[in-house]
Amino acid sequence: MGDIVVSIVAKLAEYTVGPILHHAQYLCCFNNIAGNLPNAKEELELTRNSVKERVEEAIMRTEKIEPAVEKWLKDVEKVLEEVHMLQGRISEVSKSYFRRQFQYFLTKKIARKIEKMAQLNHNSKFDPFSKIAELPGMKYYSSKDFVLFKSRESAFKKLLEATYNKLLEALKDKSVSMIGLVGLGGSGKTTLAKEVGKKAEELKLFEKVVMTTVSQTPNILEKGIECATSTTFTSVFKYNNVNIHQRTLLLQMGDIVVSIVAKLAEYTVDPILHHARYLCCFNNIAGNLPNAKEELELTRNSVKERVEEAIMRTEKIEPAVEKWLKDVEKVLEEVHMLQGRISEVSKSYFRRQFQYFLTKKIARKIEKMAQLNHNSKFEPFSKIPELPGMKYYSSKDFVLFKSRESTYNKLLEALKDKSVSMIGLVGLGGSGKTTLAKEVGKKAEELKLFEKVVMATVSQTPNIRSIQVQIADKLGLKFVEESEEARAQRLSERLRTGTTLLILDDVWENLDFEAIGIPYNENNKGCGVLLTTRSREVCISMQCQTIIELNLLTGEEAWDLFKLNANITDDSPYASKGVATKIVDECRGLPIAIVTVGSTLKGKTFEEWESALSRLEDSKPLDIPKGLRSPYACLQLSYDNLTNQLAKSLFLLCSIFPEDHEIDLEDLFRFGKGMGLPGTFGTMEKARREMQIAVSILVDCYLLLQASEKERVKMHDMVRDVALWIASKTGQAILASTGMDPRMLIEDETIKEKRAISLWDLKNGQLLDDDQLNCPSLEILLFHSPEVGFEVSNACFERLKMIKILAFLRFNYTWWTWTTDRTLSLPQSMESLQNLHTLCLRGYELGDISILESLQALEVLDLRGSSFIELPNGIASLKKLKLLDLFNCGICGKMLTRL
Repeated sequence: MGDIVVSIVAKLAEYTVGPILHHAQYLCCFNNIAGNLPNAKEELELTRNSVKERVEEAIMRTEKIEPAVEKWLKDVEKVLEEVHMLQGRISEVSKSYFRRQFQYFLTKKIARKIEKMAQLNHNSKFDPFSKIAELPGMKYYSSKDFVLFKSRESAFKKLLEATYNKLLEALKDKSVSMIGLVGLGGSGKTTLAKEVGKKAEELKLFEKVVMTTVSQTPNILEKGIECATSTTFTSVFKYNNVNIHQRTLLLQMGDIVVSIVAKLAEYTVDPILHHARYLCCFNNIAGNLPNAKEELELTRNSVKERVEEAIMRTEKIEPAVEKWLKDVEKVLEEVHMLQGRISEVSKSYFRRQFQYFLTKKIARKIEKMAQLNHNSKFEPFSKIPELPGMKYYSSKDFVLFKSRESTYNKLLEALKDKSVSMIGLVGLGGSGKTTLAKEVGKKAEELKLFEKVVMATVSQTPNIRSIQVQIADKLGLKFVEESEEARAQRLSERLRTGTTLLILDDVWENLDFEAIGIPYNENNKGCGVLLTTRSREVCISMQCQTIIELNLLTGEEAWDLFKLNANITDDSPYASKGVATKIVDECRGLPIAIVTVGSTLKGKTFEEWESALSRLEDSKPLDIPKGLRSPYACLQLSYDNLTNQLAKSLFLLCSIFPEDHEIDLEDLFRFGKGMGLPGTFGTMEKARREMQIAVSILVDCYLLLQASEKERVKMHDMVRDVALWIASKTGQAILASTGMDPRMLIEDETIKEKRAISLWDLKNGQLLDDDQLNCPSLEILLFHSPEVGFEVSNACFERLKMIKILAFLRFNYTWWTWTTDRTLSLPQSMESLQNLHTLCLRGYELGDISILESLQALEVLDLRGSSFIELPNGIASLKKLKLLDLFNCGICGKMLTRL
């Protein structure tokens, strides 16, 4: 009975005294409540902007936004619009003569809006926020090249009918669950199967239709992942929780009185006592101020440290964090002034008169600091910002010559034309296509012709996965799919969002846009493509609507570019005597030849210039296309003029890497050390310094280019061609190939003369033939394959007596995501490699490596990312070994002790 009375009286107090005081504040606290409205609005706007940014990022990742998020944003926009109107009303009422009559209702509205905004702020933590959208399935595959000939119509109907009817039968008869479509290679089986799959999906014969390519050498793991990533699996678990509460409450009559008095005191006595504290508790409240300040300062310092760490990670700080820090600095400054005021009042004769108002201020500041401390948990705190896009590329070496201006303008006009979505830029290798495409891309981005401008390098042997990653990275898209086909669909979905210009650089052949994931459609300007190529035929085969040629420089322009790079003027002795102009003439207006030759001759004597001209005139190569003879001779001159022998050797060594490859300087050093190049003797530190000097010389002469990272360099494709040509001319023939079957080495008679063989991106790792590799002059043998392991016959290396460098690579030197799911068995014939100086075995399951003990000439042993049974004791007896790389290897404790 007592419990009932307590509840009734408590509720009566709640609904009488509480509301009276609550409504009273609407009459007397208009300014205070109205003053809180802008801050509440600003906080909600910051939260809204943060959520909107998350929405944009999710859409860029092709994710689907949760309905709760979309509803929250609509509610926020509605509330903010109402607040905006309310602020206008406040302004009107403040100027009105009868403002007191309106303030009660207006204050009530303001208070409710502040409460609503606080509630929306509180409800802004969404989990989940978005989800990965389903791939389009068979709808992704284009039908533009599919023609249903009469002869195929019956086959189409039969296959569709068989799929439909036999599916129903298969549910009853377990013996029928597979249908085969047979035909001659190239007869259209794949295209027909795609169309049937699309129709089956359209008719909903199956919940999912998934297509995967098996090929001649099936990869079971890859195909399993491909099917899995094409399908969305969802598991739903339901839990029924039953909570049983047993409570026993014993009340006496005294409890009823206590509850009544407590509730009444809450609304009457408490406010009086609260203000009474300001009169009699000055010292206590003022004494709490330094502790509250110190706590807030510690929190602020912690948040500042997080800000610095996020900035070091190139992340963007959330606006809510920046506002919090500003608010904290403002409050701390006010507290500092307040502490000075406390000191003044404490010494004043009339301090009692001031203490009430001062204590009130102190209490409010302590409360404000506590609130700021409580609000210091930010989620999210920061985010990875967008990449700079085309702004990243420097324009310092770009000169817009008059002959190029028209080409530049034509490209821009074509990009503005909505009827043109595929543009081809054609020109000779080294004529400046890439540089011009970058500048046009920067201008298109600046003029906002497209929301995004993305550049990707294709190269002579296109790697679909690499192109997909290049584009996705610059769009901020992270693939969750493993297979190229599923990634193509995901990329296509992203490129259909907004407008994007794709600059595909260095295209050599017709590209399969569907395989990459480029949604090209001549009527759709959503995704525009600008490709650069050396061949007009490529533009035609890829159906470019506009083809623009990049001509060579005129004589005057070539001369100006040469002067710029050779650092001479019209009055220089080289110019006045005609030597410089004749050298420029030999460059035939090709920018890369002009730049490299000019840079090479910078600072040289007049005699050296004359010698250079003589060599240019006398050394026209005859075994290359006629149009490239002069440029080749110019680039060879740059090579010939190198006085640093290590630089010359490294220049040729760089050509073993594939086209457009970013070369790790550490790889270059280890291979150079293995070759015993000039300057690599002595200590490792001295050899590294010498190599760095040599690389700097090559970069200064434009024979090497700085790559995207400081510790990497790359070669222009034409310069690489020249390096390979020079190597073949000087008896140092190099075979550098991509995607070649390594078994061809045993059948190829021409490899006998090769000094270096490097095979990249291999799809087959079998070297099992009984025949041996017959390369008596071979010094470098490199195999690179991220996808397959290697099986090498025991006799394979028996004739490689001269080999100095042997490398089996799955990853580059700076790769961090190491896995050892591919095997490499070391053959017995490795014992015969007694001249081997550098051995690299990266990213493989090696098993027993005890055979390495026999390689007495070994100086560099690189086992990065590999696993093996144990490190042999005999490794310690390799007296010439100077570098042992065991980064990320699986090594047990005992082995580490021996090391």
